[in-house]
Amino acid sequence: MPPPSAGQRPVLCAVDFEASSWRALGFAVSVARQTAQPLHIVHVSDPGPEVDWDHLDPAIAPALRELEALLEARVERAHGLLARASAACARAGVTAQTHLATGRPPEAIIEAGERHAAGLIVVGAHNAAERHRVHLLGSTAERVLRAAQVSVLVVPGPPPAPKATSGARVAPDRPLHAGAAAPSDDPLTGDPAMALIQRILCPTDFSDSSDAAIEYSLSLAETLGAEVHLLHVYPIPALMLPDGGVTATAQLVARLSEHANDAMDAHVARLTERGAKVTGHVTEGVAAQSILDAAEEIGADLIVMATHGRTGLAHLLVGSVTERVVRLSTIPVLTVRTHAPT
Repeated sequence: MPPPSAGQRPVLCAVDFEASSWRALGFAVSVARQTAQPLHIVHVSDPGPEVDWDHLDPAIAPALRELEALLEARVERAHGLLARASAACARAGVTAQTHLATGRPPEAIIEAGERHAAGLIVVGAHNAAERHRVHLLGSTAERVLRAAQVSVLVVPGPPPAPKATSGARVAPDRPLHAGAAAPSDDPLTGDPAMALIQRILCPTDFSDSSDAAIEYSLSLAETLGAEVHLLHVYPIPALMLPDGGVTATAQLVARLSEHANDAMDAHVARLTERGAKVTGHVTEGVAAQSILDAAEEIGADLIVMATHGRTGLAHLLVGSVTERVVRLSTIPVLTVRTHAPT
């Protein structure tokens, strides 16, 4: 969701035609419609192996030709599904441009975003059943989140369908290579992702990075007519005892609570002086879970968080509260890039 300062920079939505990506497209359409941003839809197709037919072992040629035919059929199906997605967007009042790219999905999605000067990339997050089926080692959504130099909106997939009861039969949900299709004739109609954004939750640790996410949230709220809730989570304090046990003193807890509440009050006061309408919340606990709990408690439609875009060893050592929230959230999470990834 580009804020007003992003002008008319497009929204780019990546789709793989799983249920989660249709839902992401529904949210992207809603965003484009509410912010008057252009919408681009991209699907990334596997180009297959490069084959030197002049020097190919004749024994494996039939198998490679069969693979080539299969990949060509997948490309044709992808074109058809992209056309279907474009038509669904048009019925929802948004004109979308569609693109078929080849390569590794995370890199191709980011390249498409750069090519079209997107201010926001929207991706779907696979639910547990989809992750198991497609054998993902780290999701495409998480890889895009870490590497993209623009904001990324991760939309969770719908909850898994309930298991069939005795005597009932449920049709399997098939991925693209097995002939996947959108969940209905109009996959965007009636999707909860198409609902208006009314409440935005923005966690903050009062750092410059968090302030960037707050500014983004306020811009969105002004554009969408939504309310903004700030949340600060401070950890439960503990002291090591001589016997190896840990405890938290009441005095320390009270002091940390007072400091956190004072900081939030000052933050809210500064924003209110600017004319912003925000509500502050302070709680103790584990950051990621407390954020998820607060989102449910206030009925948030969107979580906006800052991300540093750490990759490689730094990412493994430091971890990311933002990524944990993205993995576990049942509502969309918008990550605001605070500096270029390293």
